[in-house]
Amino acid sequence: LKLQFLYLIGGHRTPMAILRLRVPTLPKLGLGARALRRVGNTQPLCRTGNVAGRPPGQGEFDGPTMLHPYFPNAPMTPADREEIKKIPQVQEHENDTASLVLVHMPGQEIVMGSYHPCGALFECTISLNRARDCITRLREILGEYNIPVRTVGEVLRMGHTNEDRVRLRQLATKAVTYEVEDGHTLIGEELRLVSDEYKDHVVTGLDVRDLVDVVMTRPTVRLAKSGNNLPLATKGYEFQPLSNLVFMRDQMIVTARGAVLANLNSPQRSPEIDVVKFCLKKLGIHVVGQVEAPGTLEGGDFYPAGQDLCFIGMGIRTNDAAIQHMLKKDWFGTDRVAVVADLFDRNQSRMHLDCVANIASDNCFVVRESILGRHNPKRRLVTEYKKDANGVYRVTASQVEFGEYLERNGWHVIPASEQIAEDLGINFVNIGAGVLICPNKEMCEVIESFPHYKGRVHYIDYSEICKMYGAVHCTSQVFRFPHGTEPGAAKEDPAVDATKIGRALIDTVAEEVEEEVGAALADLQGKIERVAPPVTQSTNEVLLVCPTQFGQNAEATVDNEYMQREGPCSHMTDIDVITSAVEEFQLLYTALEKNGVSVNLFHHELYHGTPDAVFPNNWFSTHRNGDGSYDLVLYPMAHPSRRRERRPDMIDFLGKLGGASPRRTIDLTNCEEDAVYLEGTGSMVLDRVHKIAYAVLSSRTDDALFKKFCDEMGYRAVGFTAKGNMYHTNVMMSVGTGYAAVCFDHIASEDEAAALNKILKQSGKKVVPISIEQCNSMCGNVLELRDGSGELFLAMSDRAYRTFTPQQLYTLLQTVDHIVHPEYNVIESLGGGSVRCSIAEIF
Repeated sequence: LKLQFLYLIGGHRTPMAILRLRVPTLPKLGLGARALRRVGNTQPLCRTGNVAGRPPGQGEFDGPTMLHPYFPNAPMTPADREEIKKIPQVQEHENDTASLVLVHMPGQEIVMGSYHPCGALFECTISLNRARDCITRLREILGEYNIPVRTVGEVLRMGHTNEDRVRLRQLATKAVTYEVEDGHTLIGEELRLVSDEYKDHVVTGLDVRDLVDVVMTRPTVRLAKSGNNLPLATKGYEFQPLSNLVFMRDQMIVTARGAVLANLNSPQRSPEIDVVKFCLKKLGIHVVGQVEAPGTLEGGDFYPAGQDLCFIGMGIRTNDAAIQHMLKKDWFGTDRVAVVADLFDRNQSRMHLDCVANIASDNCFVVRESILGRHNPKRRLVTEYKKDANGVYRVTASQVEFGEYLERNGWHVIPASEQIAEDLGINFVNIGAGVLICPNKEMCEVIESFPHYKGRVHYIDYSEICKMYGAVHCTSQVFRFPHGTEPGAAKEDPAVDATKIGRALIDTVAEEVEEEVGAALADLQGKIERVAPPVTQSTNEVLLVCPTQFGQNAEATVDNEYMQREGPCSHMTDIDVITSAVEEFQLLYTALEKNGVSVNLFHHELYHGTPDAVFPNNWFSTHRNGDGSYDLVLYPMAHPSRRRERRPDMIDFLGKLGGASPRRTIDLTNCEEDAVYLEGTGSMVLDRVHKIAYAVLSSRTDDALFKKFCDEMGYRAVGFTAKGNMYHTNVMMSVGTGYAAVCFDHIASEDEAAALNKILKQSGKKVVPISIEQCNSMCGNVLELRDGSGELFLAMSDRAYRTFTPQQLYTLLQTVDHIVHPEYNVIESLGGGSVRCSIAEIF
């Protein structure tokens, strides 16, 4: 039976090849364009879309034709190649219809990964056959919806020209390494046998399937001089298998602009990018760009949510450097980008955004219950970027709890229990129109019973692949026709789209109102500035840096005796240290938020090289002036790693507080060239109301520079010396509006101690003397702040709180309303600083 069809692509009627089908083997073919299957031979189809009787993915090089990437088992002609280029290769919404799914059928490389599961990023050993069954079943379900599926192996083997084979051979040659044992100097023929020319000659002799195996296993051949008749002998083989290639979601994201290649966080996975790049070129899919170091990006952190909005997770796999790069390049292609930050959780089982959230339909978002809630310890915080009139992304909202952000934007949140999430039930794949393939039966029931969800959920047994910390969403890279551009889709008439006209009118009116309101606010701001509030000792706004790459700073141990090299933390791994530090920091952050403190939150990455970044008060300070303006001071730091904390993005933030620039920026950092240091409000304790600066002189606090600062800022300098090496003043002393906690026992001279006590009392402070033992427990490292209602409160660590005597606490509480005291043991022990060091005040 021969039928001539006209195929509708992108609104153009394009003649295609003749469709040949055997009548007895016709599958359930609908008449819609998406259901068409053009077959280049007369063999019957099985329900996966493969030729019956042939294993999936077998032998494109074995036959005379190149298979069509969008239509399984169909020959690709040069005309087809041109038509594919016209298909929109973008992804606007996770709920748009899938037009092609790329997966990887695992092979020997996954078995090699099972030899050491942890090292291969697996949870435990994996059965190859059962893992392959998972992918096969996924293909079957996709086939039921007539969605074309390609495996990496099929794409690598696809094509019959000499150019196709040469390109595959080059990819395989790059994967092979020859290494000669140390101590062997090669000459003559020996050198030829380890040359690139010889390797290329060897690889040329392999057949297509062997070439694919080479790409997947990445062998290294270890060689030595032979004592026999041949020049060289093999001493062993090593392999760097692509054990995680099955997770095809990670190597790229497909945005409203197109495909963006990732830079994977784990170095062992980096060769996967070359394979995926090869596949995309073979499929004719345009690559917009690639993220480079120090940026890291993995596809499990991305969700498109329409032409206006997309979501990108930031955590242990995707970092801020990659996101900022993509924003600058406009690779997201949406008006708004919601960055969903994982700062407080950072767990391997929740490594990606798709481990804790997923889009189930146009208006339903499944979210892990354990991350929902403003004060949830594992909460995700959203920073929204929106394009301005010049097309530049600007922050329009920050530190918004994820669930709150979703509801603000019209999403219905479907909560998933912790057990469902741990079983990777959230890691389903949406193939369009709310049709989901989900690896957890309970999750299927929860979604289908949700009143706002309109769709269908298919359960799939994915238990074997789930042992590798991923499930269906992770293993499927989906390419989608943007909504309304599917073949055969009706085209909108913009002339009669009343909704769009209404929205445009609303936007125009909103812009005019915004201009008028902006002008009124500017006038009001000017009046406010002319009646500036008085200078206060304490503030309601602070800057914090989450210790996402915290560790003991080897440089700082030289002169910080409070950093414990041995003790309860000595047995902790680097990961344990970071996890514990983040948990403690989250307690401080939550305590401040609950008290209505405005927190400007930053974090740091490994490439910053700043293990002490959690202590930001040392490298800058801000000062309110009588006219309402402010001054910014940047300080010289003793250790190189601490100088790196002065990041451009943070200095940029400090340079436009409240939308205004500082009246003065006093940059003292050039003093570092002369080994002269003054480390901010660590070196100095400031009485801002009475304009008195207290400082214990040390290797980090230079006397002359201290006095220069005081002269410049109009402070009275009160310097003194300490017994032993007291690296910072704020460890032994704290001054608030009405109190002063001081370790007089640490002051070297009794006369200096008496003079200090007198000055404090003359300035109206209730003096609370603390002992050396209390100082060692960080009782001096406390800070007074103002809560949301203007009441004063103290922030200190739980260890400090428990070390103060009841009488001392009573005296302190006569000057403040209450005390917050989160646990801070790991940061104190390894960092040598406490709560006050972690809070940089904004005035």
